[in-house]
Amino acid sequence: MPNGSQLLGIMVTKGDTWMMRDWLARHAAMFELLAVLDGSPPGSVDAHWISLQCQEYPNVRYGNEKEWLNGSVTDRGLRDAATRILLDPGQTVRRKLTGRWIMNAHPDEWYVQDVRELAAAIDSCCPGLNFVRCDQLYAMPAPSERFGIMSHTTEPNGFTTFHPVNHLTTADRSYSFRNEVCLFKWTSSAKWGVGPGATPLGVYKSNVRPSCSPKPTTPACQPLHMRPFYVHFKVHDFSRGSIAVEKGRLRFTKAGMGTGIFKHPTHGNWRVNYTGDPMDQIFSYYKVAHRSMVPVIELIASRCNTTYLLNDWRWQTSQHQQPVDVLPPCRIPWVNHASFK
Repeated sequence: MPNGSQLLGIMVTKGDTWMMRDWLARHAAMFELLAVLDGSPPGSVDAHWISLQCQEYPNVRYGNEKEWLNGSVTDRGLRDAATRILLDPGQTVRRKLTGRWIMNAHPDEWYVQDVRELAAAIDSCCPGLNFVRCDQLYAMPAPSERFGIMSHTTEPNGFTTFHPVNHLTTADRSYSFRNEVCLFKWTSSAKWGVGPGATPLGVYKSNVRPSCSPKPTTPACQPLHMRPFYVHFKVHDFSRGSIAVEKGRLRFTKAGMGTGIFKHPTHGNWRVNYTGDPMDQIFSYYKVAHRSMVPVIELIASRCNTTYLLNDWRWQTSQHQQPVDVLPPCRIPWVNHASFK
């Protein structure tokens, strides 16, 4: 297995107390260094808990948004702050990061593929590729899971006994969204800038494409099931008041940037009920959206048992005429306490 020296990580989080401990236990070893920027109010229960979890790992650096953020709260502004946490005193971004792979980590996105292997394989086969889009397996809680999940809300700080892999076991079989940049290489011209976006300006040269449209100039497209992926726990805070009906969506009140669930083609027929209880609407997602449920572990198995190929048409129409075996196999089982090494 590769060691963590191949990979850096940045994570922007706010109020993700129900996820952070188990996420770090599973993924922290993948990183030479992981920077965690926390938007929780300094001195709050959330900030204390997230900071405490980060302290368990010598390769994880914690910083609070109030201390590190310059300017307004935007996607790129927050990630710029997280990137600066990676630096040692006196280091510059260009000197420290140029040529390095950086994972866009999120505490609600969980992997079974080793991202270090993906970065190393791309460097070996296709050195001009510098960002990767990942697919999502969309985990939403099922009605049958409600009692077990909500029992943690009756305990003081119930998030400390909550384990996502054990309690959130159901996924939307039909969900499809494949535009998230999960991994990028910092280039000499890269900068975060301002405004929306989860990838620095200046890195868009070529990429591991999630799919492509068949054209005469596109001899091979990446099949929809052949791409890096992660499990996305879309809803992961079940505490009182954590979800509110607001402006046509179910808004996650602790999270920043207006995060929530809203009417969108990826959600089928789902739409918000302005008079309904927010938590009732979370647990009725499959019924309202007319979507079928599938165990997360079953959906993972269907991906892990597939031969993964890199089919980027830019490379196939130039020096690479055949698909390149590059995407890593699934390494870590989908069980609580399993972790990368």
